Amino acid sequence: ADVNALRGAGVAESAVVDAAGNTQDLLTVLDGGGDELLALGEPGRGSELHAFFDRYLFPADAVSVAEASGEYSCYEVVGEAAGSLLADALGSELPHPLPANG
Repeated sequence: ADVNALRGAGVAESAVVDAAGNTQDLLTVLDGGGDELLALGEPGRGSELHAFFDRYLFPADAVSVAEASGEYSCYEVVGEAAGSLLADALGSELPHPLPANG
């Protein structure tokens, strides 16, 4: 995924592959605001993915990886009324429009 294109509430799908090209996980990557990105993977794999990414970081990269499983919950709301349902649940308008189904 082109993470630079995510600035401003972007979302991208990405595959995590090892050095041999084997798929380790499929991620949904979201702009976390500022310099942060949030990567959503398969439930229960946070520690494993954290270790995987941590192996490939170098101090000069100025990048850090943290497992945030305990800080977030993820829900999926789909359908034409998803935006209005979310706005009602939050008690306010959504900060960014939802992408249209293509």
